[in-house]
Amino acid sequence: VTATRVCPSCPRGPMDIRNDVSQLQKLENCSIIEGNLQILLMFTTGAEDFRGFSFPRLLMITEYLLLFRVYGLESLRDLFPNLSVIRGTNLFFNYALVIFEMPHLRDIGLHSLGHVLRGSVRIERNQELCHLSTIDWGLLLPDAVDTSYIVGNKLAEECADVCPGILDVEKPCAQTSVNGQLDYRCWTSSYCQKGGCLAGSKRGGSLGGTGEGWGSCWGWRGRARGCPCPVPAPAQWWQRGGVIGSALYHPPEARPAPSCGVFPAAR
Repeated sequence: VTATRVCPSCPRGPMDIRNDVSQLQKLENCSIIEGNLQILLMFTTGAEDFRGFSFPRLLMITEYLLLFRVYGLESLRDLFPNLSVIRGTNLFFNYALVIFEMPHLRDIGLHSLGHVLRGSVRIERNQELCHLSTIDWGLLLPDAVDTSYIVGNKLAEECADVCPGILDVEKPCAQTSVNGQLDYRCWTSSYCQKGGCLAGSKRGGSLGGTGEGWGSCWGWRGRARGCPCPVPAPAQWWQRGGVIGSALYHPPEARPAPSCGVFPAAR
């Protein structure tokens, strides 16, 4: 198992990325941000400025993720392709994920995100942001209760929100019902949504399989919903701080007996 690198956030404070896109280099080689991550106030950046940045090793943020007025950023897909958990141990006004006034953001694209363990989601005043109608936030949030606040973004009827498989070229994404509307769930036209008991494919349909699909008990909510545990966890999952079964994820007194959910090594 590849050991993770914990990034102390200044320490126990925010990882603050602002003004200059080169500040993103602070995230290089980090797997866990023990604190919050704020990316904000970049007014002179364009889309091309972000194309050289990608942080595939980042798997977890223990507090919250906030994005505010970052010009030119069109998606988080390439920046954080493997971000899987936002713990929400400390929140930004009760929110674990905040995306506010991002004028060029076209989709969120966090296709590996499967769990927001505490807090809710606020997505507001993002004039170009689409693929919001295809996300079931209840699959990610605590107790599967959707308390998200999503207003002032691009109108759904002005977006071309199409999930993978709609044209029968590949296996379609899973369907869930939101406000009585049954629909396919995806982050973008290329990536299905993960979370809950969804069963999916290698492209990211969910946490329901093995290997690239990971394990449906990841985060220990799936088992409460009656989901199967497809893969036994290795013994070192709870014994080595370099693996996300450490006290960063569950304090010792609340730590369940290991029975399922293999966390993959960062690529």
